[in-house]
Amino acid sequence: MSIKDVLQSWESEIGIVFAILIGATILYKVVPIFLSMVRKADTEKTVEVPETVRNDALLSYGGQLKLINVDEKTAALIIAIVSHETGIPLSQLQFKSIKALNT
Repeated sequence: MSIKDVLQSWESEIGIVFAILIGATILYKVVPIFLSMVRKADTEKTVEVPETVRNDALLSYGGQLKLINVDEKTAALIIAIVSHETGIPLSQLQFKSIKALNT
């Protein structure tokens, strides 16, 4: 039996093995991309703060507040969260500045 005869008899098996290897390689490349997109989507969820909470947080603050790369809505949200988590009323909190950190 020659090499040519052996290869012809194993033709379909070799094709299946290569198909599996190609499929595994594609999955190896695609799955991490998909997982990073899912994780990124989870971290980008937004929470809508009612207008009254935003206004109360900024108006009841009453001090000078420097916002660095932060909009008023985000600053109000941060102030409200700090007030809620610490149990300190908004009128008693004093912030000097709120700065966005790029990580």
